[in-house]
Amino acid sequence: ENNEFFSCLCETREKEQKCSKNYFESTVIHEITECEEMKKEKSYWESHQIAIEKEKQMGLLSDPFNDT
Repeated sequence: ENNEFFSCLCETREKEQKCSKNYFESTVIHEITECEEMKKEKSYWESHQIAIEKEKQMGLLSDPFNDT
């Protein structure tokens, strides 16, 4: 069995938390990238990893795995 969803390194603080403009923009980029990749019939996990790499390339956050 593949437990790829249990190994995600992303951390969150709480639902409806306030965030910076950079965090918001990085999240938008992430979600759009994920959606575009899934439209290409890639799995969620593969699309998620591509989206994280895209966030890193954009450089809006020092650590896209952590919003705390």
